[in-house]
Amino acid sequence: MKTLILEEAYRTITVRDGDRNVTVPMAQAILRSIAVNAAKGQHRAQRLFSELLAETETANKALADKLLEAAIDYKHR
Repeated sequence: MKTLILEEAYRTITVRDGDRNVTVPMAQAILRSIAVNAAKGQHRAQRLFSELLAETETANKALADKLLEAAIDYKHR
């Protein structure tokens, strides 16, 4: 099941982007749709997009903190 989910997530599809067609992975197309609906004022999309963004920023901060800690530890040694 995990393999199927990953295959679908990274399967490319063609979507409209303004007046042109672009090919993007399914996961990106879905995220783009959520973002567009959030910008249009759909509350569920706004909440979901905000949660995804917060989780991503939190994970990025944790990774940056871990890398900084490793660099400081290396410098001390």
